Amino acid sequence: MPETSIIIRTRNEARWIGEVLGRLDGQTYRNFETILVDSGSTDETLEIASRFPARIIHIAPETFTYPSAINAGIRAAYATRYYCILSGHSLPIDSNWLASGVAKFSVAENVLGVYGPTKALPNSTLSDQLIHTYWYLHELYTLKRKGLTYRIVDRPGGGVLGFTNALIRKDLWEQYPINEAFASGGEDGDWATHWMERGYVAVKDSGFTVHHSHNLGPRGWWRQWRHWKSTARPGPFVHLPYRNDPAHRPHGENENRIPESNKVPKNT
Repeated sequence: MPETSIIIRTRNEARWIGEVLGRLDGQTYRNFETILVDSGSTDETLEIASRFPARIIHIAPETFTYPSAINAGIRAAYATRYYCILSGHSLPIDSNWLASGVAKFSVAENVLGVYGPTKALPNSTLSDQLIHTYWYLHELYTLKRKGLTYRIVDRPGGGVLGFTNALIRKDLWEQYPINEAFASGGEDGDWATHWMERGYVAVKDSGFTVHHSHNLGPRGWWRQWRHWKSTARPGPFVHLPYRNDPAHRPHGENENRIPESNKVPKNT
């Protein structure tokens, strides 16, 4: 049985899924399996995924929510210790990404999970590039001042254990699965809060960085902040048409295929 199961939620992710799976295939840490939870892709997502050693779980698009898709993938997983939750357009920064994340569970006995910073995808908007670069450099500067590559997070808050790229413990998920009442987001913060209130901590690891963004302009970012604020409370799944996110498009709306020139160079 693999030590880790990687759960990737997909719907019309042909633009990036080949790069995501290719980078996973090149990881130095090999004790893992990959599961795609697909909610009705109509583009080339499934054909691209079939070229890689990944299992595919199908769910009806009208039943999709973030937490239910994650739980569906985990219930089909064979991992003995960890679940990695990854977006279909989150690109691991290098070949040591997974090894770095898994290693951080050894820094303390009460680590509930590991997550990492984000950098914007290439050819994203100027707003995406500026905001993600600021966040990323601020995180690195904070760590460098202390001579560290990771930090312990013991209080819940915005962005803590974001399921854009996160590792969580199997034994803790079995006691408290992802809360499906947070249908449109916030399930990651709820899960982290649940365990932090019981004495656990998260680790934010610079080595667990991914490229991830949504092509948002200034108005899109303003709407995104409002949405994030709303996910502090449980609520139904809602489409977010301002986001370049296939899960938030009405069923049947497709993505454009990515040009070869738009792919991210390896180990950036």
